[in-house]
Amino acid sequence: MDSVFHRIGEWNPQLLRELKGRLKPGPLVLALGAAVLLQGLLILVATEYDYIGQEFSWSVIYSSLDWILPLTLWVCGVFLLTSDLAKEVRKGTLNFIRFSPQESEKVLWGKVLGVPIVVYCFTLLCLPLHALAILQEYSLVSLLALYSLWGLGCAVCYSMALLFGIIGHDKVGEQARAGSASVISLMVMPYYLQGVRHCWDAYSLGNVEYFQDSWFIFPFSSAWVGYGLTMVTGMAIAYWMASMVNRVYQNPLGTRMSKSQSYGMLATFQIWLLGFALPAELDFPDEGFYLLFAISVFNLMVVLLSSFLIAPERQNCLDWARYRHQQPKHNRGLIQDLLWGEKSPAVGAIALQVLMITAVWVFWAIARLPNPERTWAILSLIISANLMLIYGLIVQLSLLNRSQKRVAIAGFLVFAGLLLPLMIVGILELSPKMAATWWMFSVFGGAWFALEQTAQTLVLPFAFSLLTQWALFAALNTSLFSRLNKMGQSTTKALMS
Repeated sequence: MDSVFHRIGEWNPQLLRELKGRLKPGPLVLALGAAVLLQGLLILVATEYDYIGQEFSWSVIYSSLDWILPLTLWVCGVFLLTSDLAKEVRKGTLNFIRFSPQESEKVLWGKVLGVPIVVYCFTLLCLPLHALAILQEYSLVSLLALYSLWGLGCAVCYSMALLFGIIGHDKVGEQARAGSASVISLMVMPYYLQGVRHCWDAYSLGNVEYFQDSWFIFPFSSAWVGYGLTMVTGMAIAYWMASMVNRVYQNPLGTRMSKSQSYGMLATFQIWLLGFALPAELDFPDEGFYLLFAISVFNLMVVLLSSFLIAPERQNCLDWARYRHQQPKHNRGLIQDLLWGEKSPAVGAIALQVLMITAVWVFWAIARLPNPERTWAILSLIISANLMLIYGLIVQLSLLNRSQKRVAIAGFLVFAGLLLPLMIVGILELSPKMAATWWMFSVFGGAWFALEQTAQTLVLPFAFSLLTQWALFAALNTSLFSRLNKMGQSTTKALMS
């Protein structure tokens, strides 16, 4: 064992640290006892099924373990990882690890492989019985595909756990953070597991008539297409979350995601959505319009999340505004700095993200919708683009405040702007025509709620709404750069003036 630990320490010192702290007799005996007890109970139940003449004794074993093993991996692993990393942050020991010569990827891999080691031991002790039960009815290829989908769930859940542990608020204890992350995984992952189980059974038994949809030109009636898309999607989610964790680990005071990473994440997500929307069967033009509305609302949430991830806070913006002029002349200009700079305000990056989203879905509207729905959808996309830009600017302006609760203030302003028009329409109980007109005039409204009204009666409200949003965007943009210019003045100049 000393030789094994020595080799592990040579490869990953962080993993060795975690294993030495967790591979103790007590937890290992507990894992062994739990595995033996669980398998013994399942064998007793299967034996009872055989005794009363049932023919599904093996299915009792693998169908039970199909739920118990992955949920144990996901929920318990998430709790342990989140709690451990949050404790390291609170005690300050993570800063000592940062000063070590270890690469950040090795440290994080050491956490993922070492912290839930007892959970891994329990799962490995139960896997032989599970595999034996499944191989009675299914092939080895199906078994390996199932295990790889379990591993994909671990990659997504553990990336989320590391993210919760490393970026949580200091006033929220590690147990509260770990419990929240575990509850999220317990709420979400059973649906993933149910979908995996349903598709796995359907493909194994040849029931592919349920899979009539496709992604671009790839039909879901092929098992490998569905499996491949699931794996690629899950790996993309885990990759972007792990990228945020790695970035925060390396620079705790920086933004959660770089601007270039946000472009890649957004482009990946839009291609994924477009693959489902482009071949979708639209029996009526209104169906495509409402589908586009739902996608626009979802994209609004994505842009808001991206704004919080890439918008630098006050100190970084102050450094950028005050010292940017000292950079060498051969460095990039203002536009390039706004699009790619680490400390520059996020207004340029948000504008580029909105342009990418709008271009993709204008293309979809042109390709799939007939007139006049196509024209109305494109105009509505423009209104939605304005909405995304306005909220992105509100987030960036809020993060320039001196208040320690500036993130909470930004969130409150955004949600107040989103909910206020809905509350006004609900309280006043406006007629459909008046409600549509209100949405046209509303600063935070859009043309989506006016589909049933005639375009002739809404041309003037639409024009006023568009001009109002552009005016507000210009005012917010002017306010942002005015504040940045004031922040960029030296202390001596401010005192002299």
